[in-house]
Amino acid sequence: MLSGCATMINASTQDVPVIMPRGTRVTDISGELIPVVQNHTYGDSITTIRLERKRDYHLQFSYKGTTIGTTLASSLDWGWIIPDYLTLIGLFVDAITNDWCYFDGVKVRFPGDSTSSVIVKTPSIEVFELPEAPKIGLIALVNTGFVYPIGNAEFDFVFFNCYRLGFGYEFSRQLSIIATYGQGAGIDIMPSQTKYETFGYYSSYDLEARFSVQKHLYLVCGGGWTHITSDTLKTFIKYVADSGAIYRKLPPADTKMPTLFLGIGYTGSVGFIEIRHSYGLSKIFLSSGEIGHFTTTSLNFGLNLHF
Repeated sequence: MLSGCATMINASTQDVPVIMPRGTRVTDISGELIPVVQNHTYGDSITTIRLERKRDYHLQFSYKGTTIGTTLASSLDWGWIIPDYLTLIGLFVDAITNDWCYFDGVKVRFPGDSTSSVIVKTPSIEVFELPEAPKIGLIALVNTGFVYPIGNAEFDFVFFNCYRLGFGYEFSRQLSIIATYGQGAGIDIMPSQTKYETFGYYSSYDLEARFSVQKHLYLVCGGGWTHITSDTLKTFIKYVADSGAIYRKLPPADTKMPTLFLGIGYTGSVGFIEIRHSYGLSKIFLSSGEIGHFTTTSLNFGLNLHF
């Protein structure tokens, strides 16, 4: 399914809601009759027309001898880009089929329309954005991404992999609560002026809340319990011409602590992308006698799976 997510899940056509008088004839500018589907999902006063996702339409609406037209463009739903990117093949498949595209709705008014509560003297037409259907219920989250460590120069401009899996409940369009488990590598737990170096890892159980602030934009915040470990701590002692660098080694770090995080993301109908900053609430006492910390920023992208 990931090898062309929109192609597998979406149909090649979309039933587009149209507010118009009953009996209105809908055609393309070429004269082709557009199929009308009597589907009242969006309300009793709204009919639907069936359009192919892969093309734009120059529609004409005719009612009692009056004709009015508009251009209805097929728009890309960016939410499909993220799951397609996970396989790369999906980008080519959905780009060819254009099944990742969608149409907005159309509102048409004519003089003499007895079903309209507004007296219309001249015909008018407008395109409106469809409201998102509520997805109240269980939601799973599949997430991978990159971690940018904050701290020592040895980690600057280097990204390391991370992933998260989650399961929760979407109470409304505005609020979701999700319990997640995640792992990541490449974190820097050493003090900024340390003479030691190490490679850090983390695993975390978190509870997060997503708050929708616009149709696609959301804020995420929460906290959890994080287990932080590292490779053996090493410090450079001297350089020997024959044997190279010599290191002094100390036992690795191993600490558990509460953490908080805050982020912002963009979500589509299936996929999402998010920037998240995490911060540990406890100190990390290192075997070198130094005190470390856990702070990192991650770039996440993944799937929202509704049940």
